[in-house]
Amino acid sequence: MNENILISEFSKNWKWMIVRGIVSIIFGIIVVLYPFVAATALALFIGAYIFADGVFAIVSLFTSRVARAHFWSFLIEGIAGIAAGILIFFLPEITLYGLVILVSVWAFFTGIFEIISAIRLRKIIDGEFLMIVSGLLSIVFAILVFLNPLAGIVVLIYLTGIYAVMFGILLILFGISMRKYQLSPGNK
Repeated sequence: MNENILISEFSKNWKWMIVRGIVSIIFGIIVVLYPFVAATALALFIGAYIFADGVFAIVSLFTSRVARAHFWSFLIEGIAGIAAGILIFFLPEITLYGLVILVSVWAFFTGIFEIISAIRLRKIIDGEFLMIVSGLLSIVFAILVFLNPLAGIVVLIYLTGIYAVMFGILLILFGISMRKYQLSPGNK
């Protein structure tokens, strides 16, 4: 991708980077202040969604000719969803363990792509080091979480909250630094 196109896109969306940063900071503060509530609420929300999806799969057997044509697949899908939803309701830590691994993988790849973007933009913009630091922070966070998934959900939740606040601050700073490129005559 041409770096000028990339800088143009970043500069057009500087306000959204700041909004994304603010949302990340708010999320991080809530998670740090209420770690048990945040973890349990998230697990229960996921469980409720999976349970409802299973119920709807079974209901569709009675309301859809397509579903009836694939009776067994919809029935098994529905039963699996209901069973998983109930299991998550009684054992939310299973969901949290899986979520911890998922967050780790997400943060790792986010960090890699942030560093790649910053390297590609280093000759065009100032402040690319903020993206590099953000990317490195994401990778370190990912490794810590992946290596210690059972070290305590609360510790990982605190790390998530702190990470979200730091990531949000860096996004806001990067968004502010991108604003000047949007205001320059060549980018209007």
